[in-house]
Amino acid sequence: MFPYLPGQSGYNKRLRAASALVLHMIRVLGRDSSLWSDDVWVADSTPVECGRSRQTASRSALAGWAE
Repeated sequence: MFPYLPGQSGYNKRLRAASALVLHMIRVLGRDSSLWSDDVWVADSTPVECGRSRQTASRSALAGWAE
């Protein structure tokens, strides 16, 4: 089915040559979905600790509610 499979250097050349096509297809698929115009974004990141010390937690406006 595939008479010739390019080596690493050939693959890299083809990938760089097709980068504009790949970017175009990503944009087309993104616009086709409802996420393109959605005003809610979901971000995945590492949680950042804040207010963990006892002094900071006791000064918080939510100190009585959040425990």
